[in-house]
Amino acid sequence: MSTKILVGSSDPVLLKVLRQFLPDQHELIEVHSSHEVLHAAQEASVALIVLDLETLGLDGSLASRIIRNRSKTRHIPLIVLYLGEHQLVHTIDNCEGCIDYIAKPCKPEVLLWKVQGFLNFRCYLNQIKQEPHHDHLTTPQCQIPQDKDSICGPLEQFIQFNSCNLSNQLAACVAHEIKNPMTTMHALLDLARLTRSPLDHDKIEILISELDRINTILSNYLTINKVKRSERAEYHLEEIVEDMRYLLDAKGTREHKNIVYNLKACPPVYVNYNDITQLLLNLALNGLEAMDEAGKTLTITTRYEAHNVELVVRDQGPGIPREALNRIWEPFFTTKSGGSGLGLAICRSLAKRNDASLAVETSPRGTAFIISFVPVSAKKLVLD
Repeated sequence: MSTKILVGSSDPVLLKVLRQFLPDQHELIEVHSSHEVLHAAQEASVALIVLDLETLGLDGSLASRIIRNRSKTRHIPLIVLYLGEHQLVHTIDNCEGCIDYIAKPCKPEVLLWKVQGFLNFRCYLNQIKQEPHHDHLTTPQCQIPQDKDSICGPLEQFIQFNSCNLSNQLAACVAHEIKNPMTTMHALLDLARLTRSPLDHDKIEILISELDRINTILSNYLTINKVKRSERAEYHLEEIVEDMRYLLDAKGTREHKNIVYNLKACPPVYVNYNDITQLLLNLALNGLEAMDEAGKTLTITTRYEAHNVELVVRDQGPGIPREALNRIWEPFFTTKSGGSGLGLAICRSLAKRNDASLAVETSPRGTAFIISFVPVSAKKLVLD
């Protein structure tokens, strides 16, 4: 059976690229209006939707919201194309819950890699369900030239894919945070221009402090997003959380929610830095989204208990319904209208490949996700 991909666009270049390079086992459903997108999404059993906001306009953003809110279509992954990198924040705000956002104009191979990467991952998951004990699983390949060193498995591809989506959300937070000092600086400089007089010393100090604030925001963002291609190494979990603290606080401030840090000094653990930042970001963003009301608190804890180092992310949301608790780890299962249903599946994979376990505790007062690591000292004892 062919995999159906719904493309809402009237861009001839985009449609030609998808027709030419996607393998024959994928059926492309081409529509040119938001109304047609909504009808096809409801009726055609599609595996993926690509929305081109450049040609669909504001109706495309509305269509994405309707798709995410309909029970019959909310599970369908969405990739959104938007015009101009400066529109990222606006696009994320208006098309929440998509698996990726791509700025136009974009290189054809980038779009194809992301579409095919997702479809490969979906195929891989289907094969696991059908043949859970087979080690050699295959996925269809797209006709995209690749560097031999860049080829990785479908699960690895989608973890990278998810990382890009998280980076987009963090970029939106950073842009929001930078606007505040920029507004102050603009007002002071505008005052100097209108009065045609030099700024007072205290106002110059304000300008310098605001520039320092922007530098801190960007430095923290770059620290989180730099690629760490090395193998695992010894890290203290509380230090990794501290590296991310400013960006997490920016997201909390934007949503009028509190984040409390209870970071106790713990023995080092042997992990991949980038995996743990991605794992924490997924859980923290999920926790913030779970709390509908402003003023509620997300608590992030590091502790050393029962010979394990634990990272705990606890929210004050309504809890996970009992009937959904056994399904939360399934890819594409979601109870949120704006969710993709992939975050927890990715989290479990990230924990597993760092030799950690991921558990959940939930009640009507909130939910806690607990990641447990074996400290380096214990691993050395086993090896000795």
